[in-house]
Amino acid sequence: NDASRNNGKASKQSLKKLSSAYEDAGKYLDSAETDEFINDLYPGTISLNNIALKYGEAGRDDKKRKLLEQAYHQSPNNATIIFNFALTLKRTESSRYKDLMEESISIAPNDPVHLYDFGCWLRNHNERQRGQDMIDQAMHIWGERLVHGRMMSWDYGWYASALESIGEYTKAKEVRSNAVKKATSEYNSENLTQIK
Repeated sequence: NDASRNNGKASKQSLKKLSSAYEDAGKYLDSAETDEFINDLYPGTISLNNIALKYGEAGRDDKKRKLLEQAYHQSPNNATIIFNFALTLKRTESSRYKDLMEESISIAPNDPVHLYDFGCWLRNHNERQRGQDMIDQAMHIWGERLVHGRMMSWDYGWYASALESIGEYTKAKEVRSNAVKKATSEYNSENLTQIK
């Protein structure tokens, strides 16, 4: 209907709503394909990184890797894109994973997710002390963020998993509980905004 009212071209807003509806319904492949279609009609509207993550949720790791590599070439200094791309190579191209993680750490030296993942990898690949130092640094940063209320949404899961890996199950449960409390407290019908 929107396309028929707009000379055969659906609006960016209606397509974004469709993509969100697919995502909310757990139809990640449809959502990712819709996002790619949006970018075809309206170039640069949706981050290739975000589309890649949806393809990953849909089990399309081939598309995820291809889009992350494309995103990396477009934004070679974006630590998040570098990290996500590196993760797709971790099991198959370990030397490339290491090179990308070195780049990521040089750009974002205090990102605990990057430090923790790379630290674990280094610890298992003959750089035990350097890896442990990175893990310790990540744990310290997460601990400080938690105390000061500066956790990012993804920090909770990573920190809880890291705590579980060292046997801190009670603390991990507390961190997961804090994530639920934060998500609940952030929802307030009075604070909702319209999609533009």
